[in-house]
Amino acid sequence: MFKIISIDGPEFTDEKWIACQELLVALRRKYNSFFFDIPWQRLKEQHLSLLQTDKHQYRYGVFDEGKAVGWVIAQGRDIGGTDPSLVSNLDADYDLIPRKFSMTVGAELEKLLENYGLQELEYMANCRRTIKPAEHWMGIRVNILNRFQLERIIAHKDLIDNWLQEFPTRYPSLRLEFHKIIPDKYLVRFAELFTQFLNEMPRERDRGRNYHITPEIFRVHDEWRRKNDRFLYIFTMHDDRDNMTGFTNAMVAGHDPSNAYQAMTGVISEYRGKGLSKWLKAALFRKIGEDFPGNKYMTTDMRAVNFPIQKVNEQMGYKLISEGAEYSVSLENLKQSLMK
Repeated sequence: MFKIISIDGPEFTDEKWIACQELLVALRRKYNSFFFDIPWQRLKEQHLSLLQTDKHQYRYGVFDEGKAVGWVIAQGRDIGGTDPSLVSNLDADYDLIPRKFSMTVGAELEKLLENYGLQELEYMANCRRTIKPAEHWMGIRVNILNRFQLERIIAHKDLIDNWLQEFPTRYPSLRLEFHKIIPDKYLVRFAELFTQFLNEMPRERDRGRNYHITPEIFRVHDEWRRKNDRFLYIFTMHDDRDNMTGFTNAMVAGHDPSNAYQAMTGVISEYRGKGLSKWLKAALFRKIGEDFPGNKYMTTDMRAVNFPIQKVNEQMGYKLISEGAEYSVSLENLKQSLMK
């Protein structure tokens, strides 16, 4: 019998944390899941800190007769704003996730949707195994989501070095700046571009509404990273009037920098088609390698229809390691699935 327990509840004892830490390590080794191999005490500290920093973050363990079998993440975005949403993803120690597992998780997500007054769940399946819950919930596939990984030792370093030499010469009016925290003078513009790039990202199916990322949420997460040995590496691109024209960013864990997560790369429309994302991604790749000698991999997720950035990644040496999908799950369908 499955049971889902919130990590900030009284039932989530240290024994539960130990069981979940062992589960996450096993998932990483068995399925190449993107979890850090850290002691259970640090896992507890980091995730409880995140919930305290951002009240719209949720974390759950799923247990079967006391054994940890799943880990669930949910987060409310732009709650109280113009376009609120609930986003979730999960992983579980199954080659084929059972329907009862999905129903246990779905019942908890239903509560969150109703608490927020939302009619739709955005579910991110990072691999084929985790698509099953979306099917159980009668979700609609919105995009194919692929995960790529670059092994530093076999990266196409000569080509990457050429990009770093070529683009500053070809575009002398542009420059890159490196940041670990976006300066206040750039924060509003950075949030605007982040929102713009999210909404302009190629997609198979239009979700019918837009993302909205505020400057304040970046500062909230800056504080969480500061407390938890996480680093956001950012290169911003600027023209000769200091206007920000693009950026790239990646997350690195100080305690385990072996696998950095490359998040987003984008440039504004008037600078597209010039290959400038190569310059940005090359600079980020080199900087992380210089600052973290223990870094072995760069991992990134992208929609299958995002052909321009996929081409750049393949030129760098990224390889496809898993295939997943983004789903839209209506509250109505979720309710119906729970009644079956």
